[in-house]
Amino acid sequence: MEKQDEFKPDEIENKVCKKIEKAKVFPMSNELASILVKLMLARESINIPEKEKPFLYSLIEKRIEYCFTYKATSTLILFLVALSERPGTAVMYLWYLQYIAKTRNIKEFTLGIFCEIFPWGFPNEETLHEIWEGQKTGRNPQNLVDCGAAGQSLI
Repeated sequence: MEKQDEFKPDEIENKVCKKIEKAKVFPMSNELASILVKLMLARESINIPEKEKPFLYSLIEKRIEYCFTYKATSTLILFLVALSERPGTAVMYLWYLQYIAKTRNIKEFTLGIFCEIFPWGFPNEETLHEIWEGQKTGRNPQNLVDCGAAGQSLI
């Protein structure tokens, strides 16, 4: 097993963030657009009891708290749950937000800021799958997005 410090500190930036940044985007589905509108009309903070949080919400919340330098509002986290559907996709978006946080000096992301980052839509599932496959390694952990050492250029 290789040591984590053998990861290049800009691997996530190059294999995930810059790929998301350059990806072709597609308009939201009607269902996702409806969720976005409802969340935009809600307060920026929605209190969800711990035992009622979906798994993906908790995963996103904990990753932000322990792995990244930014904060995110509950409405943004809820939207990321709807947008991502899978943990891997959510974590790639979280790393992309870390990239944006560093390049634009953002300390807290709101749903409004997220919409400014993606004004014309989001990468489709096929593109996100290609990015996901491209970030896999033969090392342990297999996924770069699970290795903080591979994202040090963004911290």
